[in-house]
Amino acid sequence: MNRYYRSLSLYLIKADFLFKCSIYVKVLSNLTPAHLNSRDIKASLIHIIFIVQSFPLKLKVIKQLAAKHLKMNNFIFISLAILGTFSVSILARPDIIKDSSPQYLSCGGELNETYGTIVYKTDVSVFQNERCVWTIRNANAVSYSLDVLTYGLQPVAGDIGIEATCISKVGSRDVTISRTSIVQQGVVNLGSPCHLLLITYYSGENIQNSRGFAMLYTAVTGSSGISADSRHHMVNTVQGHVRHPLDVEMTYTSNEISTFTFAPLDNIHNPETKTVVSFVEDGLEAGCYDYLMLFQFSPATGWSSDHSLCSGTGYEKWESDDMIMAVFITDGSNVGRGFHLVHSHELTTLAKKD
Repeated sequence: MNRYYRSLSLYLIKADFLFKCSIYVKVLSNLTPAHLNSRDIKASLIHIIFIVQSFPLKLKVIKQLAAKHLKMNNFIFISLAILGTFSVSILARPDIIKDSSPQYLSCGGELNETYGTIVYKTDVSVFQNERCVWTIRNANAVSYSLDVLTYGLQPVAGDIGIEATCISKVGSRDVTISRTSIVQQGVVNLGSPCHLLLITYYSGENIQNSRGFAMLYTAVTGSSGISADSRHHMVNTVQGHVRHPLDVEMTYTSNEISTFTFAPLDNIHNPETKTVVSFVEDGLEAGCYDYLMLFQFSPATGWSSDHSLCSGTGYEKWESDDMIMAVFITDGSNVGRGFHLVHSHELTTLAKKD
């Protein structure tokens, strides 16, 4: 009999908790994008923590509640802390996005799945002066297809937009670069080959009530010949350094396409600061068979090639009013110990004096 009453009590506790969850989700569903546009809530997400002390709550139950009560066009992030041991995340999203597709919600990052969906602020207003770069590199990809599922930007020439950049290795060490502006919903023709795909989103002062976007990429796989040890670094911190390869006792590999992207602090461009990167050589193959290509970004022109450098450079300092990207290309023969990239964000006046 005591067991019966304990079971009944536990059932009532569960029922009460689920009822409260249902009410909370209903309240959330009435929030409008205007409620979510506060800069105090980064990326316009609301975190709600439910602490469950008496029983484990199954994720399936909450998914059912969210699907039933939460408006699917409101991007609200619900974090459930269950028994204080782990958390589960659920995101309401447009029905057009496939359930099986990995979803990337942050402003930039490295994507290496065969396919996935970039979902960025689809139902809230974007911020001014944003910079987001997604590096897409599946180990076996020879090209990519790109389908823009939703597009809420209000394009203004040179002030807000998205650029798709393909970097392809041709022959032993030559590289081709192709750029495509994304201006509407639908399939984007990227061409082939496309060994590495960069998606760059930028905004300026004039955003005209723009909202974000969602796009599905799919890798066309084959034999790319690109080293699986290629690395892709996304940096948006105040200062620091990156070494390639990471281990000082190691050498880099043949047939690399590695990228080093230096974005503004917290991905918000500040016109009063410069991005400063210093190159320090540890050892590159002689004869410029292994080399770095330097790119600078501007909203008006996208990523544009600045110059290249190779063995014997020793030291070189780069400055830019916006983002900087270095692409490291190696051929199929000898390798070396690599290099350091020391980065910082400095006030424009200080950078000029230095």
